[in-house]
Amino acid sequence: CSGNGDCIEVMSASDNVVRAGLTPKLKDVDTLCDIMDYRCGGFSFLNPILFESSKFTSISRYSPPSPPIDEFEVEIIKSNQKENDDNLNPSSGASLLLTIDGNGLLKKSNATKNGNEKNE
Repeated sequence: CSGNGDCIEVMSASDNVVRAGLTPKLKDVDTLCDIMDYRCGGFSFLNPILFESSKFTSISRYSPPSPPIDEFEVEIIKSNQKENDDNLNPSSGASLLLTIDGNGLLKKSNATKNGNEKNE
């Protein structure tokens, strides 16, 4: 969660979820109570690491410190240019793009990482 109130929860595709409420899916309150840790403790935030930067765009990445798990990465892409034609490197896994402020156009390119055209 960021300090200004935005929050993103990242979960992998899994059936290993124990639910206790707020869902129409199967709830197993007894199992959840058995596996919960009721000790009070602090919390930690994942701090973003500047991953990539160009003239118009910066990309910061939030990812678990250890072990690295690609499906739990969140990237924040910020553009400081209204007319921005930056190219973003493709992700190796499934991706979801959310626009929080402003607008833009996302196009798939046939170019490979080295700039050559790829035949599909």
